[in-house]
Amino acid sequence: MSSSTVTNVPTVQNPVRYRAIPGWVWGGVIGALCLCLFRAVITRTFLIIAESNNVAQGLGNVLRGKFQPDWSHGLLLPLISLYYLSQHRTTLAGLWRGRKQDAADLGPALRVVAAIVGGPAGLLAYLLWHRGGAGHVVFLAAAAVTVAAAAAFLVGPLLLRRGSPAACGRACALLRLAGIGLFFGGTFSFGWWLGPGRNDMLQGYSVIVALFGLAMFCLGPAAMKVLWFPLFYLALAFKVSDRYWDLLADYLRLMVARSATLVLEVLRVDVDLSGARMTINPGHGAAPVPLEIADACSGLRSLMAYIALGLAVAWLSQRAAWQRWVMAAMTIPVAIVINIGRVTTLGLLSLRWPALTQGQAHIFIGMLMLIPALLLLLAIGWVLDHMVIRDGSADGPAPLPPAAGPDPVILPRWLLGAASGLALAGLVGGCYLLAMTIMRPQDMFQGRLSQGLALGLLLAAAAALIPAIWLTWRALRRDNAQGLAGRSGTLGVATGILLACVLGSDRVLAANHLVIFKLAVPLRHEFVEIPATVGHWKRVADIPFGEEEREMLGPSAVNWVYARTDRPDTAAAIFHLTYYTGMVDTVPHVPERCELAGGAQELHRLTVALHLTGPGYHHETGPAGNKVYVPSGFFGGNVLVPDTEIPATLCAFADTHDQAYCVIYFFVANGEYFANPDAVRANGFKPTDRYNYYSKVQLRLPTGDVEAAKAQASELLSIMMPEVLACLPDWDQVCAGLWPKKK
Repeated sequence: MSSSTVTNVPTVQNPVRYRAIPGWVWGGVIGALCLCLFRAVITRTFLIIAESNNVAQGLGNVLRGKFQPDWSHGLLLPLISLYYLSQHRTTLAGLWRGRKQDAADLGPALRVVAAIVGGPAGLLAYLLWHRGGAGHVVFLAAAAVTVAAAAAFLVGPLLLRRGSPAACGRACALLRLAGIGLFFGGTFSFGWWLGPGRNDMLQGYSVIVALFGLAMFCLGPAAMKVLWFPLFYLALAFKVSDRYWDLLADYLRLMVARSATLVLEVLRVDVDLSGARMTINPGHGAAPVPLEIADACSGLRSLMAYIALGLAVAWLSQRAAWQRWVMAAMTIPVAIVINIGRVTTLGLLSLRWPALTQGQAHIFIGMLMLIPALLLLLAIGWVLDHMVIRDGSADGPAPLPPAAGPDPVILPRWLLGAASGLALAGLVGGCYLLAMTIMRPQDMFQGRLSQGLALGLLLAAAAALIPAIWLTWRALRRDNAQGLAGRSGTLGVATGILLACVLGSDRVLAANHLVIFKLAVPLRHEFVEIPATVGHWKRVADIPFGEEEREMLGPSAVNWVYARTDRPDTAAAIFHLTYYTGMVDTVPHVPERCELAGGAQELHRLTVALHLTGPGYHHETGPAGNKVYVPSGFFGGNVLVPDTEIPATLCAFADTHDQAYCVIYFFVANGEYFANPDAVRANGFKPTDRYNYYSKVQLRLPTGDVEAAKAQASELLSIMMPEVLACLPDWDQVCAGLWPKKK
């Protein structure tokens, strides 16, 4: 009998294994971090929709049904997007469970990425070319990016279909890596337009780009076949800059006015048209009823609501892609037709019930027109559906792959991914901040970081970023091959990136003392307290505002007629004042739109300089430098004057009787003069200002001579501005914390 030696091998215990985190937990965490990161634009959009300057008041307005008519549809857009996602939950669940993504899945994502990159690059190249910068290196780079993006959009999907599975996997990893780039680009663009750029519309569009990139990184390019629509659909909620919105709305308003007038004349209604203002003559001794297309100074109401409605009808039903795009293209004609019908309806109602053309009744009738708009869009869809004969053998939803079990790993991959995401976001964010410090040292860190040190740190961060990007790409290739098994690591990276962006953005705001939402600062005196007689000028009339005009212009607006007491032959001037403070949407109303809507013809527009003169203006030297003061004749004391030279915009018009007149206006914003609304938006409010206000000062002068208008405006303003400035907040006192007074 033989024996053998038994070797005792130490027993290895089973490693600790971790269960995968459920999808709803990932969605909640990532969603909450996105809300924290982009809370500024979300809050601003809600306040614009609710016509409020604070969230509490906005919630009250929503409960009372008080909305901004042009943008109230924004409250429904998230619900429509969620419903669209519920319609495609089977497809999304299959992708979540690890369905392999092939070349057909990558084409739509590639096209959207090419459009996102190529669109701004092409616009930049066009602007540089238009301004004579065709030889600039930035123009050449933008043009090259535009051409490359166009090539990727047109031929990229075809090349993917002909590639091998290995090439498809690499393309999928590259697209997911591009998703990280889009997220960072959108986030940094959001930060720029939130601070130095100060553009609400581009803030919102930047958020959409960032969310698209984040979704493509987390779920892969195939998910973008479903997710692109609900994400970009949310962009309709963001208020379009008035410069572009009014340009479109003015053309549409005139078109609707002329078309509605023609329809009413066919119906034998006596109507007069002047610009975009219609006058209905009921006859039988009844007073004429004025009817405006929307209102004198806003865009064509419900235009964006009709577009949102049309897109929802197109994409919430099962249709071919070409049918959806045809319906999307038909939304603008439908909006025009429905608005013609609305104005015609109001014109007919004014014959019997003129009150229905004013105030809330007017708005309510406009909202009711969404019903015929919906019916018209459904009719278009019905026609498109019957243009194609289907054999009924269309494939249903793709079957779900077998449910994968929990994601057991020796170490929690999501934790490693979160650490990688934090590091990657820290490096990218550091490079961005250092580059901004080099380009704009006055705006970053209060100038405490020298440009030389910032350049050295930027080179070091960029050097560390290159291997980090390469390692991330390798990890994405591995995760794409493993399907669901690699999902936790990817989602961990996304969580880490979002967490770093949230913490970093808060620290940057705190370090630079940036104030996103400004506080309201009250007038020191109401405009109505300004005396009726100032110098040789006397107030001879008070032009009242209508209900809609008062709602638009605010409670402080005044419209007075002043005439010379020493020269009765001098024609009177109309003096107009408005005041806004703590507003989330700083877009003042300007006469170019109001006068043109009233039927006037603009002759020319230019920037002029008005001069304040008189014995009362004097200079005083103090700790803050040399300042100009002038005594107030009515309110008493010296008043701080921003400057004795006022930049202003002068517009010359000809009315319907070919009589020429001039309108001169400017703004006083946070203690400075500005000639136009663009200057107010760009430079009126510093990012560090805690309070904000702006006031429009406008004169209508009955002369078409530019020099005579300038001289008359300078003369009147020299005695009126001390009283106006005595009503406005003293900006030195505001900065010193002396105004508004503490309760």
